[in-house]
Amino acid sequence: MKEDLRTEFKESWSDKCLRSVAGLGNAEGGTLYIGIDDKGKIVGVKDLKGLLKLIPDQIHNKFGIVPTIDDHSENSKEYISIKVSKQDDVLFCDGKVYVRSGSTTRELRGRELRTYFIKRFNMSWTDDPCPQITIKQLDNVFYWEFKNKALEKGMITQEEYDADIETMFNKLDLSADGKPKLGAVLLFHPEPQRFTAAACVKIGSFSLSGGDIYFQDLVEGPLFMTPDKIVELIMMKYTTSPISFEGNYRTQKPSYPREAIKEAVLNSIIHSDYGTMTPIQIKVFPDSLTIFNDGSPPIDWTVETLLKSHRSHPGNPSMATVFYRAGMVESFGRGIKKIMDAYKGRDAKPPVFEFTQSEFNVTFFNENYVVNVIKNEPHPIDKTTDAVKLDRLDRLVYDTIKNDKGKNIVSLMSETGLSRASVNRAIRSLKALGLIERVGTRQNGHYKVN
Repeated sequence: MKEDLRTEFKESWSDKCLRSVAGLGNAEGGTLYIGIDDKGKIVGVKDLKGLLKLIPDQIHNKFGIVPTIDDHSENSKEYISIKVSKQDDVLFCDGKVYVRSGSTTRELRGRELRTYFIKRFNMSWTDDPCPQITIKQLDNVFYWEFKNKALEKGMITQEEYDADIETMFNKLDLSADGKPKLGAVLLFHPEPQRFTAAACVKIGSFSLSGGDIYFQDLVEGPLFMTPDKIVELIMMKYTTSPISFEGNYRTQKPSYPREAIKEAVLNSIIHSDYGTMTPIQIKVFPDSLTIFNDGSPPIDWTVETLLKSHRSHPGNPSMATVFYRAGMVESFGRGIKKIMDAYKGRDAKPPVFEFTQSEFNVTFFNENYVVNVIKNEPHPIDKTTDAVKLDRLDRLVYDTIKNDKGKNIVSLMSETGLSRASVNRAIRSLKALGLIERVGTRQNGHYKVN
């Protein structure tokens, strides 16, 4: 047994354990064990009888809930299990919201707290009505572009195509209380930035270290029309496709598969949290490309959940419906699979997905970019070397360790500015390639270049 999303260990009971109870109830439910240390070793509890009376009283007085509490015994050591179910209402602990995430319990603040409530109660900023304009004002060329695509793809009937915009908006759930939803405004209004600063996409070209920006673009206008513009900019302006020859035939090899980039752009538009007023950002480096957006998958999801077959759970359901009816996306949660399928048979590192409670990003690696690191120094006589290809993040961590600036995970995070997940991924990659090793004990050890 080990700690995970639904399991937490505490050596002894204290008031701080109430945060863990709240964290489990605010997530997917689970069990808190008292008398087990962080490594899963049973250490036992003192005064079992007293705790079996104290714990349920404290939990009920604090939250008004009654968990299932049992006592257990193993090797003459007694411990307690507190089973907490997922709660319909949010459990506040001293005015704060805690949630179980991965194998930790954390307090949610600011943007993460806002995102939590949106996910928890299936709310979306884009589903609110927009009182400033009428539905008729959206009966424009962009709306008709959508209808033409939807009819061509067979996703609406001729009768629906001929219906007035009020009828169509009602059918597509794009209106509320006789007003267009904010999602519909972002999709079809000529200037959606009037309603939120997030209704645009920023693209920038950066140096390998990220310290210098070479050029940038701001893609504005109705969001229904932006995916193709963004993909075209990326493929034609921000990346190159080297020419090679196979016999008498000329071939061009794009740095990234177009279909994967388009799917990722569509995903970011459909899932972004526009209420935060933060635009989608696309950063292009010589060796990689990362798409960032506010908003993330459901609370209990992990990257592994994302990569497996999963249900469709759009952050902006009404906007997703429009793209689905236009034949641009599917409605079965297959977006990530389509991205990964685009890499089958390609000599490229597959994309990497990362997300927190409030942010999501996907990184693609440039198939045409090569950096060589000499794995073994050549002998003066034998000039052969063993060269290894590294991407930008792996190279950054490698160089930091090589320059004695990063001895452990914490110092590597500080020196590189990368997240813990990114550092851990780079460490695993570099160790697998035999470029670094860890020496010393678990507490006092460090990484060094081989």
